[in-house]
Amino acid sequence: TDNDNTTTQTAALYLSPDSRATALAGLRVIKENADMSSSSARDVSLTFNTLQNNSQVEAFRITSSGDMGLGTGGNTVTQRLDVRESSTTVFNASSNLPTIARLYNTSSTTGASAGLQLRTDNNNGAAGIQYIHAVNSSTNYDSDLVFSRRIATSGTYAEACRITNAGNLKFPNGKGID
Repeated sequence: TDNDNTTTQTAALYLSPDSRATALAGLRVIKENADMSSSSARDVSLTFNTLQNNSQVEAFRITSSGDMGLGTGGNTVTQRLDVRESSTTVFNASSNLPTIARLYNTSSTTGASAGLQLRTDNNNGAAGIQYIHAVNSSTNYDSDLVFSRRIATSGTYAEACRITNAGNLKFPNGKGID
């Protein structure tokens, strides 16, 4: 244990599947504040490190406030979930695009979906909720991008619009842009 007032001190558990590895994967506990002499300043982060090209790299970090970082490389985690990637792949709409995060529903049921919920709560405890979903069909590679919402006052849910697999914008009232 090192009680110096710096943020460079860590406690760690390193593991290796092979004794020839010079840098190991493992868990580290890192001080967030240099001076831990008072209990209010005793904040630490937990990191998961992997071995890449025989060097240890930080793969995942959980801060004392519960913020999580994937691929932040030891940089400050700035959001509740902070996912970073440096990809030089140029956007090409006719290819399988690079993806930073994936929400994957493995069900083959027609109409099944994978989605993202965006939610806010007001001071009365009511939630404003919006959704973005990929909804599959029975046709290979066919799915629609569906935007839906929670309707104010009733709390029920309804589709706001969808972009069909053909690229058409459709609204629930039957009108759309083809």
